[in-house]
Amino acid sequence: AQAQARVTAARATSQARFEAWRARPVPQGPIPGCVGHFPLDLVGEQGTLENRIRTDAPGSTSAGNALVEGRLGAALGFSGDDAATFPFAGGLGATRAFTVALWLRLSEQGGDALVG
Repeated sequence: AQAQARVTAARATSQARFEAWRARPVPQGPIPGCVGHFPLDLVGEQGTLENRIRTDAPGSTSAGNALVEGRLGAALGFSGDDAATFPFAGGLGATRAFTVALWLRLSEQGGDALVG
């Protein structure tokens, strides 16, 4: 009974901390150390891809990649044979920690996919 009471108290404390964290305001501005934010919802002239962190350093995509219907509006559809490039990605280095986040929807045909 005593152990169960401790578990119940720990859950309540954790829930309260989580709710307090959720209630904090969302930080504005770029994330420290972030080198790019590429929404991939618009392809500009000559295949440029907007970089919301550094407007002077856009990404680029090959003509074979085209906009398709995404989860929320348009999204860059990859042909499977054509590249999209992002500045500074090569400078991250394999020995330094970094994060890449994206939504990825594979074709409904199934099969294998390589992201690299």
